[in-house]
Order: sequence, then C-alpha cells, then structure tokens
Amino acid sequence: MKITKDEYEALCDSKSWGSREDFHKLLEELTGIEAQKYTGYQYYDNAGNYLGDSNDTSVRDLLNSAYIEIED
Repeated sequence: MKITKDEYEALCDSKSWGSREDFHKLLEELTGIEAQKYTGYQYYDNAGNYLGDSNDTSVRDLLNSAYIEIED
C-alpha cells in the first residue's frame, strides 16, 4: 500500500494539531490502520497485527510498520 506525500503530511498535521478522534479517523481512511483505546491507543492493521501505540510511535514509524510507502 502507498500514500502520497500530501496524505502523509495531512496525517502528521492531524496528529499534531487536530483532535485525536479526527487523526484516528483519517488514519483509518487513508491506511486501514485502526486505533483501539487502552491507557493510550494501540494501532492495528487490517489483519489485526499490532503496529505501535500512541505513547511512543511516530506517524512515520506507524506507516513503516504497516509497510505503507510515502510517494512524492
């Protein structure tokens, strides 16, 4: 799977400046990555594989874990 550089930037902006709910919605729409609440949030791909959590996973690391490339 791939996302565009603009989509990647939208994810980063949403994580930094938007609400957590808006970021999670955009993340799922663009990548299929689902957020599940715990003390923070845990992220899983469509197959249910754990990708990281909201406490220490950057957007780039999250996408890399899901094998999602950023295109120019």
